[in-house]
Amino acid sequence: MDIIEFNRWFLALFFASVALFYAVRVTFLAKKTQETVTPIGPRGSLHFYVHIIFRVFRVAILLLCWLRLISPETDNSIGIIASLWTAPVMIVGDVLMLAAMAGIIAINFFMSDRWRSGIPEKAPKELITSGPYRYSRNPMMLFVMVAQLGFFLALPSLFSLVCLVVGVTSVFIQESLERKALSDAFGDLYREYCAQTPRWLLLR
Repeated sequence: MDIIEFNRWFLALFFASVALFYAVRVTFLAKKTQETVTPIGPRGSLHFYVHIIFRVFRVAILLLCWLRLISPETDNSIGIIASLWTAPVMIVGDVLMLAAMAGIIAINFFMSDRWRSGIPEKAPKELITSGPYRYSRNPMMLFVMVAQLGFFLALPSLFSLVCLVVGVTSVFIQESLERKALSDAFGDLYREYCAQTPRWLLLR
């Protein structure tokens, strides 16, 4: 089995596993907390549109990956970037995706019942500054962007490039919205945390 055939299976199974993980996670937490754990904000707000766009692209990626598995000629319509269509590049992409997903799952379990995807209507009761949040104010978003870069390398194409640009842009917009919400909720405590902890990993 060559790398292209391997990646057809890898990407289809990877994104199916991600979808299953979040479906189980959201269902379990919603039942346990009796709250909406995936708040998307008021209809028409920037928060709302960012979440809708992100979800649309996530579904599109999952469907494309399974379509490639069923119909390999689909590759002819996604704008393959030939210079990157090599085994080393694709393997690096696979590794980045796996590493990022492992990090995302670890942070999910670290946050336990406190995890939310989006800005909840009620301000959180505590500001999380321990664990991975000692090193980055946005470790989850950082891993999401690493996974998006990995997908581009695992499937070098115009389609995955558009997904990368839209995904990273969505993450940056969401981060700015959450930063404002946390600043409003925690005031000086959050601003002190920002002064001590990098926004992503190395840069403040």
